[in-house]
Amino acid sequence: MLTPAENEELIAGVERQLEADREIAVNSPMPAPESAAGGVYCEAGCHEIKPKYAMPESRTMEERGGQSSRPKRSDAAVHLK
Repeated sequence: MLTPAENEELIAGVERQLEADREIAVNSPMPAPESAAGGVYCEAGCHEIKPKYAMPESRTMEERGGQSSRPKRSDAAVHLK
C-alpha cells in the first residue's frame, strides 16, 4: 500500500521518465523510409523454431520384454449406460 505522498511521487517519476523519452524521440532524426519494413518479417536463419511436441518413440519387442504393443482385452474401453 502506498501513502498518498508516495503515490504522487511515483506518478511524478513516471511523468519525468516519459517526458525525457519524448524529448529523445522528438530530437532524434527520422529513419530512412527503406528501413520501415526491417525486422517486421522473419528471414531465413533469424531464429530456430523448435517443435513443442515430438513423435513418440517406439520400442522393439525385446525392449518391451516380449510383450505385444496391442492393448489387452481387459484394457478395452468400457461402455456405461
